[in-house]
Order: sequence, then C-alpha cells, then structure tokens
Amino acid sequence: SELWLLYPGTANSPYAEIADGKKAVYASAYRCRTPEGMAACKKLIKDNDLNSVVIDMKDDYGLLRYDSKDERILKKAKTSLYALNLDEFVREFKKDDIYLIARIVVFKDKNLANYGGAKYAVWDRVNNKPWVGIKEYEEVKDEAGNVISKTPLYYDENWVDEYCQEVWEYNVQIANELISRGFDEIQFDYIRFPTDGYNL
Repeated sequence: SELWLLYPGTANSPYAEIADGKKAVYASAYRCRTPEGMAACKKLIKDNDLNSVVIDMKDDYGLLRYDSKDERILKKAKTSLYALNLDEFVREFKKDDIYLIARIVVFKDKNLANYGGAKYAVWDRVNNKPWVGIKEYEEVKDEAGNVISKTPLYYDENWVDEYCQEVWEYNVQIANELISRGFDEIQFDYIRFPTDGYNL
C-alpha cells in the first residue's frame, strides 16, 4: 500500500515499530573480532547515546565475516580469515541490550561469482566470460603518437546474476542463520545491478 506516503516518518508495521528509535554506528567486523575491539565499539555506542550497531556479516567480496555453522552456506561460501566468533559477539553486545543489525552485501559478490565455474556470475555475452566493469583503457601509442592498442583496466569487483533464485536463496540462508543466532535485523545492501564501467 502506498498510503504510508500520507504519514511520513511514522512506523506503520510491526517490524518498523521494533526498529523505530534505533540509532546505530557502523562497526568494523575486523575490529570486533577481539575483546578490546568489542569493548571500544560498546564504549562508542554508550558515549554517543546510541543503542544499536550495524556490522558486515557478508562483505563486498562475498566473504563471510562470521563462523557459519550451516552446511548449505559453507558449500558455496568462503569465510574471511578475519571472521569474528559470532556467538561471543552476540553474547557480549546483548549483555548491554544493544540491537544488532547484520549487513549482507547481496549481488556484489566476487566469491559467488567465481563459484562453480562462474555459473552465478553476470555474464558478458560479447566476450563469453563473466562480466567485470572496465574502469578505463590504457592506450599504447607508436612513436608518432597514434594509438595502436587499448588495454582495459578493470574494477576489482564481480557481480552475480540478480535474476537467479539460487543467489536469492543463498543470501536468505545467511540472513536466516544470523537471525537464528541472535541478530535483530538484516540490512540487505547492493540489491541492484552493477553501475560502474564503460562496458555496461
């Protein structure tokens, strides 16, 4: 329903009511791996009158930033060397009644784009390979200054097929595990097509 437009700034669903009034800081999963890092984050929250934290649980490369226990996820996922102990993290923040928001980067996912022979990757049908955005072209010139070749320079990112339901299911499995292990909310990010590069 578009009736919410008549009441801007109001919470009009049970989920919105739960999240209403939450003020969060975006925390580094890398830093929150240690007791000192968690303590510093909690101090930042307390000192600034905040009550919640947003933290990457699947990052911009598709790496899990926590220790998954779900075999379906682990079949496709790669876990960062700097993953945090999720149970310890949740327990520590829940001691102070801090609302936990897990950020999951959905379609920008280098790991999943390379999985299974790149079967989930956005495909470049012209070159018959996984698509990667071209940042610029490096020109090679002859002695007279004429361009004799152009070499593409690529962005360091890969994307998965936004229409693929298996990709959707994989991200939902991650969200479900995080909720079952103590997170209060999921923030799905990069729910879009790639927008960078000369070769869109």
